[in-house]
Amino acid sequence: MLKNYLKITLRNFRRHKGLTFINVFGLALGLACCIVIMLFVRDEVSYDQYHEQREQIYRLAMEVRLLANGEGGPSAATPILWAPAMRRDFPEVVNYARFVATADAKNPWEISFAEKKFSESNLFFADASAWEIFSWPLLRGDPKTALAQPNAMVISAAMAAKYFGDENPLGKTLMIDPKQRDDSGKPTRVTQDAVVTGVFADIPHNSHFTFDFLLPIANLNKTFGGDVTTGESINAWFWRGRTAHTYLVLRKDADPAALAAKMPAFIDQYVGDALKSRGYAYAPFLQPLTAIHLGGNFDGKLQPGREKKSLYIFALVAFFILLIACINFMNLATARSLNRAREVGMRKVVGADRSQLIKQFLGESVILTFVALLLAIGLAEWLTPKFYSYVGKAPVADSPYNWLVVIGLAGVGLLVGILSGSYPAFFLSAFAPSKVLKGALGGAPKGAGVRKGLVVFQFAISAFLIIATLTVFNQLQFMRSKGLGFAKEHVVVIPPNVGRVLQTQFEAFKSELLQNTRIVDVAASSGIPGSELGGDIYAVKGAPAAEGRGIAEFLVDYNFIKMFDLELIAGRNFSKGMSSDAGVRDADGRLREVAVVMNEEAVRSFDLGSPAAALGKQIVRDPRAIDFTATIIGVVKDFHFQSLRDQIRPAVLAMIPDYAHVSIKIQPEDIPAALAFIKRAGEKFAPEIPFEYSFLDADFNALYHSEEKLTEVFMYVAFLAIFVACLGLFGLASFTAEQRTKEIGVRKVLGASLPNIVTLLSKDFTKLVLLASLIAMPVGYFVMNRWLEDFAYRTTIGFGTFALTGVLTQAIAWLTISFQSLKAALANPVEALRYE
Repeated sequence: MLKNYLKITLRNFRRHKGLTFINVFGLALGLACCIVIMLFVRDEVSYDQYHEQREQIYRLAMEVRLLANGEGGPSAATPILWAPAMRRDFPEVVNYARFVATADAKNPWEISFAEKKFSESNLFFADASAWEIFSWPLLRGDPKTALAQPNAMVISAAMAAKYFGDENPLGKTLMIDPKQRDDSGKPTRVTQDAVVTGVFADIPHNSHFTFDFLLPIANLNKTFGGDVTTGESINAWFWRGRTAHTYLVLRKDADPAALAAKMPAFIDQYVGDALKSRGYAYAPFLQPLTAIHLGGNFDGKLQPGREKKSLYIFALVAFFILLIACINFMNLATARSLNRAREVGMRKVVGADRSQLIKQFLGESVILTFVALLLAIGLAEWLTPKFYSYVGKAPVADSPYNWLVVIGLAGVGLLVGILSGSYPAFFLSAFAPSKVLKGALGGAPKGAGVRKGLVVFQFAISAFLIIATLTVFNQLQFMRSKGLGFAKEHVVVIPPNVGRVLQTQFEAFKSELLQNTRIVDVAASSGIPGSELGGDIYAVKGAPAAEGRGIAEFLVDYNFIKMFDLELIAGRNFSKGMSSDAGVRDADGRLREVAVVMNEEAVRSFDLGSPAAALGKQIVRDPRAIDFTATIIGVVKDFHFQSLRDQIRPAVLAMIPDYAHVSIKIQPEDIPAALAFIKRAGEKFAPEIPFEYSFLDADFNALYHSEEKLTEVFMYVAFLAIFVACLGLFGLASFTAEQRTKEIGVRKVLGASLPNIVTLLSKDFTKLVLLASLIAMPVGYFVMNRWLEDFAYRTTIGFGTFALTGVLTQAIAWLTISFQSLKAALANPVEALRYE
């Protein structure tokens, strides 16, 4: 019996090669996309799940707010002394580990061994308890003593191979030169001559942060001014710069919510009065370890995470694509089954019972589905690296197909096969043989109605994806083309790792550059538009400290405003010849008075009236301690120094020589020659550091990298959704033309023209696609308007988006069905009337 079923199945597949191919390939595409995205989602939610104590580990984070206006947000870093105090005060806390990052991609450390020297940025200071808390195996060395000595260093297996090859690295010495500078600009070293005391296995990719080097946190005692373990003579309770990423281990029976409820009293006890006098409010909270990677936007994260809502989008996309593919499969299976009505009747006449027919139809459907599933797995293997590159994720080395995934895929295949074969299996098999053999299929219209509804649903999803793609693309173009209030074209930026070295010889470096006629201007600054900026609390002089406001700071030289073409709307620019602009210092060299230029938003924030009225007024930095007094000498028009997702913040520009970036404006002609000259000058003044540069406009556009990727993802997803939907539409058009062969022949004999026949076969599908577009438009408008709310400056969804969506959807549908319509319309009517 089984052999007979298989023989009939293969015979039917050969008889309908075209529809079978469309069925299998369309479903395989949908399944492949679903597999790729769901494997990606599964990997994203697996972050930090490998730690044995994961259920007990929490990151200590806090909400930081200004008392004056509530500005602020969540911070992943907390004051470094909180952890030991919490372990002492709270019985729920049984252990802790802190990590302090002092190097990054823009400020790497140079690490050398013998002749090998590399710039490294993935380096942290940490408590020795890190090995007790986290499941990072130590391949060499003793985890209890690896970070016990101040000159110890633990390195990853990859770094051990990089610096020492096949040699045993234990006991070997690495030279470290972080090239940091103290307040006077002199280089200082946190540590050097670090002895390798341990080698750990490379940190798994699904960790919310990774590292290659760990040094003892005790090395920071000098930097922090005391003992970070005991807290003696240290002022690290609330200063923003003296923070660590703190992880607490709670007792197994501890209630995190109950512990969090105790934290306000903890803050009041240790930092309450001092905190309020500085104008801040802290609200600590606990974040489960396994929730950190998808935990949202935090200031000071060790490494970027991913937005949870992006996973929801990808999961929804996977569901939609699979749904469209399944609808195609079911639609075509249902349509094709109507041609087998007489086969059903004949089988019943010769003795087949209903259960045998059900097994036959379901078996054919399941076989087709599993063929598509095998093809989908092959396609997924090819698509996965490409998809991961689009979303900025390194491909996973391990095979993703564990037994759970295999069972899940098999379950999906079985479910799709049963659902798609359910109509012919349970509906056609129920007819009486006499009626079926006479062609009396009362259920056919109902089946046609279901197919039409499924086509509408498919194209509604496709139209929605087109609306989403156009909206994201329009927002990206809007952000790229909007005037930013400063000149970013043809500006070369030298990053901080080189800029800080050039700081002490900046004037000489600048003079060297300006000798070349291709160099228009040179400016130095602590930050540039599009980069992370420092800032502090400022208040109007004489006002209470609690009225202080967070202000972004640009520490610049005198020609920064001119070079970036900022529009001065009141007052004057800095002057190189006026010593007061550069500031007045006391006998100890500390800055006490300085001139500043502020933007319009800062004037509004301090309620200083008009820009002209603000001139001459004074504000103080850190109103509790009064670092220095700043006199306002000018006001510039607001300019976008952050992404257009954010409102323009208050900002001040001060002529204080604490530079990290060097910006060089060049002539647009012969850019390679200008870059070569800049590179030679940089290597002359900073020969020990590899010279690097970038273009400011490219750096600023990189702020919209996520929108670019989202545009690409939506574009490819929309293409796939439409392609799969069109495969189904092509199959249905073919089926419809075949079903109406006699009707077409009669109409042609009676004088119907080619356009009449094409219109006849196309109009029903045209109505369905039009209805789908009308359904998608309000849904697309609502959803994408919600997405645009994340941007402070945004485009609008206009009529053009919907008109283009409707035109594209109809054009694609017409192109899909035109081949079958024309083929049927051009057929010889004599042959058509001979049909059956």
